[in-house]
Amino acid sequence: MATWEIMGEGGGEFDRLATFLKSGIRGVKETQPVDTPIMLHLADGGDTDVFTWWFDEITKRGVDYDLIGLSYYPYWHGSMNALQTTMNTISARYDKEVNVVETAYGHTTASADSMPNAFGPEQEIAGGYAATPAGQREYLNDLVTRIQTVPNEKGNGFFYWEPLWYNGNVSWATAAGMNYLGVQSQTGNEWDNQAMFDFNGQALSSLKAFQEAGRQQNLLKNPSFENDGFTNAPSNWSVWRGNGAAIDTLKTETGGFSETYKATFWDDQAYQMSIYQTVNGLSKGTYTLTAYTMAGGDLTTSQVYVKNHGGKELKASITKSGEWTKVTIKDIPVTSGTSEIGIYVDAKAQGWVSVDHVTFVKNQ
Repeated sequence: MATWEIMGEGGGEFDRLATFLKSGIRGVKETQPVDTPIMLHLADGGDTDVFTWWFDEITKRGVDYDLIGLSYYPYWHGSMNALQTTMNTISARYDKEVNVVETAYGHTTASADSMPNAFGPEQEIAGGYAATPAGQREYLNDLVTRIQTVPNEKGNGFFYWEPLWYNGNVSWATAAGMNYLGVQSQTGNEWDNQAMFDFNGQALSSLKAFQEAGRQQNLLKNPSFENDGFTNAPSNWSVWRGNGAAIDTLKTETGGFSETYKATFWDDQAYQMSIYQTVNGLSKGTYTLTAYTMAGGDLTTSQVYVKNHGGKELKASITKSGEWTKVTIKDIPVTSGTSEIGIYVDAKAQGWVSVDHVTFVKNQ
């Protein structure tokens, strides 16, 4: 990377960079197994323009690679929506699978040593998740969802950086290691509160995110409204039309959360409407319902709900936002073997709600 830094960022320097990369790739192919994949990795996973600029130039120069890697830290690189846009765009534009190869989030804002940390109260606010083991786990679960919803199954997975640096006596930050290198600065590391172990080395609950990534089976059918193209009656969803609702008050349209389509409620007069699915054959346990929503205009009531699960109806409000927002109902106790999952809207004229990627999964 010193070559890149010295040469700068102009077109001629891309020529030199491409030559440098081709030499490295050729060396890998000559010395490693023939199926060893080549990944090119950039930081700033929330900046689509950076990725298209850089990979357009590399592609023009015929650099042969297999995978694209992104770094993504939510407190530095923007919203999950921004990451999703980058992954969707580059996976389609270059026909490559994508991997989030650096990510982390704090389980506390405290520090295990005297070294100032990269993650503190400001980063907790910017990142949008609580600096707790539960918040760290929720962040990783949401990240997995985003990766899994990259179109055409081009989202591969993620690497966590760095799960084991839980205090100042771990890895490169050891006093012995610093003495060996002749480093005179204070011992410690700036990442200890983003590890996946507490300061005493005890595993945190966030580690379960790795198990959950492969086990979350969505029990809903047509959860992202992709089955029918444009329609007023999305398959596998029942539609209830109340006062003021017409056939075309509900429609699927482009602009989905991760794939092509979303379901949108809208009318030029006041209306009431819901869509829902009934899921049968459920084993006893707790479940989680999530949906991604956008909304605007004059809404009397807009909510995601679950009922007939063996307890009282549970609801979560859909907030007004021009960006996709996750709505969640956690720890739903299912004892009846069935549940009705739905979205209900009671709106004034011009009030609208869009919904996509609805999931209903059993907790592990």
